[in-house]
Amino acid sequence: MRRMLRTPRGETELGMSRLYDRIFWLEKVLLAYERAQLAEWRTEVERQRIKDEKPYTHTRIAHDDISINLNWETRTDRRLTQLNCSISADIRSGYVFRCDADFDPKIDPLEVVEEHYLGSTQSVNLRKQYRNGDGAFTAPLMHFQRPTARFDEPALFASAIGKLHRLIYRTDKAFDAANLPRSPDAKKSRSDGERRATEIEFLRDKWFNFVKQERDGRGSFQGIVTRDTYTKAASLACVKDMIPLGKMTLVGEQEGTMGRVVPHVFRKDILNDRFEWAIVSFNREASSDWIDQRKDEFHISFEVWRDAHPGLGYWDALQAWAAANITPAFQSLRDGSKSPWPGPNFASKAYPQLWLRSPVPRANEVDKVIGFPISSPRCRSEYRKLGIDDTIQDPELRSAITRRMTMATLQPVSTFQNALRNRVSLVERAGGRSARKGSSYVNGSAYNPRVLIAMLNIWRIYYNVFDWRT
Repeated sequence: MRRMLRTPRGETELGMSRLYDRIFWLEKVLLAYERAQLAEWRTEVERQRIKDEKPYTHTRIAHDDISINLNWETRTDRRLTQLNCSISADIRSGYVFRCDADFDPKIDPLEVVEEHYLGSTQSVNLRKQYRNGDGAFTAPLMHFQRPTARFDEPALFASAIGKLHRLIYRTDKAFDAANLPRSPDAKKSRSDGERRATEIEFLRDKWFNFVKQERDGRGSFQGIVTRDTYTKAASLACVKDMIPLGKMTLVGEQEGTMGRVVPHVFRKDILNDRFEWAIVSFNREASSDWIDQRKDEFHISFEVWRDAHPGLGYWDALQAWAAANITPAFQSLRDGSKSPWPGPNFASKAYPQLWLRSPVPRANEVDKVIGFPISSPRCRSEYRKLGIDDTIQDPELRSAITRRMTMATLQPVSTFQNALRNRVSLVERAGGRSARKGSSYVNGSAYNPRVLIAMLNIWRIYYNVFDWRT
């Protein structure tokens, strides 16, 4: 980017600090533009809803994740920083509402650790007082009770300790380079840094028992990685505020994090029958030949159905054909018994046991299995009574489930992810498989998470507004 922005003859080149300022300025302008456009869009959608006399607006959102590795910064510390980005897109239009990385660039790890765990607040943030029949007692706080629960706490403590070690190292290096003895202020600052680092190391090793991480070389950016649970919850809460008021259907993958987040973020909407949740899994390793074969089988069978029912329109014929061809999904064990399709995160009695194999391929989503952990109360009570291998006999329930099944897809998010990988060089896969020399450096990939977040926002808005696609 610096080479692109330098003068034609190359006599002057933009500095990195100024380049970063320009990137952050463009991000700020485009985010303000997006907020204004979304506010106007929501007003127009609400006006159209009133005009059409509809009870609510129904928005269907596809949600998935993408992992991006950031380059290492120094040859002495060849460790990658992996960020997981939560992406949410509208199924009908393909508009990408959010692309949130699990990184908070505004956090100073040293300030956070010292504010919450050193000094007068230590006793409050490390232990909590309880009372039982025998009197009062204290117990250590669980991780979700601590003020730093939303951060990756092992990395948080390692970054705080590393900042103090870098301060000591740079102080010594500066005096050695000038061939001068340590001044009293320098000795005091160095001693204070060692004391603070020792206190934080004691908390990390003896109290929290976190795995030790050496990250002294990673000092050119500020911030800390957040937990996936927090990032996903915050991203979904922002999506809920960005879409028009009404009903929302969320379509995602079978992730354990979603099972812990979704029921809490959308609790009020679930109680008011304004939220449904579908989970999609399909064969991501399918070859192009297998995908083409499955699509051909679908088209042949569907055309035969349409010829046998000429009075039905395309959508009605598709619904009727899908309702006649859905089958239960389960796992067959070696002893001949059957086990539920989903993993342990969705084995709770609060979720239905029946998962279905969808006969309708959407784009490259073949061999698709769909579950409905949260559906409308009109369907939920009857659907939860069905076992893992039961067939839906109620025609109304079968029709309702079929409508939801044919609309469940992750294609809008997949399209955005493919465009992101192919057209934004900063998210090129950094690193390599060399175990002897460490990860390889990829020219053009990002190593500063804050810059990557800005570029993701810039690309997302460009993709939504300016990039033409069908």
